[in-house]
Amino acid sequence: AIARMYGVVFISDVPQLTNRFAQQARRFITLLDYLYNNKIKLVMSSAVPIDEIFRLDVKTPDEFDQQLDSAEDLLNKQSEYTRDAKTASASAWWHESQRDGISLASVYQSGAAEQFAAARAVSRLHEMQSDLYWRTPRPASLVAS
Repeated sequence: AIARMYGVVFISDVPQLTNRFAQQARRFITLLDYLYNNKIKLVMSSAVPIDEIFRLDVKTPDEFDQQLDSAEDLLNKQSEYTRDAKTASASAWWHESQRDGISLASVYQSGAAEQFAAARAVSRLHEMQSDLYWRTPRPASLVAS
């Protein structure tokens, strides 16, 4: 709806997004991707320079292993004590995925994917400041008539 209604979006007072605000950071990245992909212009003010907006820490290998162990324990406990279909299905998927060689790491990420998305968002924010981006028209299918 935004892409059809507005050619320019204004966002003010964007804070620095740390792990404490990981959910908001993901939403903001999703918004930026949407704006970028639809050639919507963005005018934004932030508490910190663009390169410092995202401060998402990646876990060390040991921290990641501990997170995986905790998640695996939780899945095992849920499958032992809960009989609802959703948990049973998740447990069955878990055991099947192990047989197929898919690790829990593919489900629970270390934060590296979020860091990649944040780096892409910063790159896009820089590009969205360029003259070329501002001169690029929105796709005709998105322009409200």
